[in-house]
Parts: sequence; C-alpha cells; structure tokens
Amino acid sequence: MKPKTIASWLFVVILGIGFCGTAVLFYAIPTLASSFCRQYPEFAGAFWPWMIFLWIAVLPCYAVLCYAATIAAQIGKENAFSRKNAHSLLMIAHLAAADTVFFFAGNVVLFLLSLSHPSIFLAAMGICFAGVCIVIVARTLAYFTQKAAVLHEDAALTI
Repeated sequence: MKPKTIASWLFVVILGIGFCGTAVLFYAIPTLASSFCRQYPEFAGAFWPWMIFLWIAVLPCYAVLCYAATIAAQIGKENAFSRKNAHSLLMIAHLAAADTVFFFAGNVVLFLLSLSHPSIFLAAMGICFAGVCIVIVARTLAYFTQKAAVLHEDAALTI
C-alpha cells in the first residue's frame, strides 16, 4: 500500500473515531446516565457533575486525534520516521498520562462525595488501565521513532 493511501485511511479512521466519540459523549452517555438516574433516584443529583467531568476529561482525547492527524500527514509525505512524529507521539503520551491522572482523581473525588456508583467506579478504573496502556505504547513508539529518525538522518548524510 502506498503512503498516501495509508495516510488517507488513517484520516478516515481518525475522523471516524472523532465522530463516534462525539456521538457517545453527547448522545449515548447522557441517555444511559438518565436511565441510570431513573433506576437509582439517589444518584439523580450526580448527573450534571458527571457530565461536566466527562466533557472536560474528553478534551485531551481530541487533542490526541489532532496529533494523530499530523502523524498521518507525515506518513502521507513518506516521512514516517521523523523527529516531528516522535514529538507528536511523545505529546500523545503526555496528554494520555495527564488525562488518565485527571480521570482517576476525578473518579475518586466523585466516589468519595457519593456521586458515583461502585460499578461505575470499577468501570472507570478499567478505563484508567487502558489510559496507562496508551501512555506506555505511545512513549515506546516515540522512543523507537526518534531512534529511526536519527538513523534516517545519519543515512541521508552518508555518501
């Protein structure tokens, strides 16, 4: 597959993730949360704090999609192993780490304020684990992309 084709598919996937994330965040979660509040009226007061918390927590995810788009653009230019991509991957790792810490701390606070159900808290810990996995993978890819960029630059200087 040619790099421009790969980049095009990556852009489609990135846009799809963005649209699906928006649909989940602004339709599916509020619908499920209102249903949950009807089943457990004692948590009805937690609806808006949770929605605001989730809307804030998702902002770094959209920034990650922007960095992923810059990586896709570099792949389309046949420049996959570049310092710019290594920096983008490092920024993705930092954003994912910050968002995971924020999400974990927010869940703990909401749980301690009795604004969360134990099952929601446990599911959120699974999401935090996924965030840690993303941090590790992005940081590892950044390291190897940086190494490959240095090798690529050295090879370009060789006659």
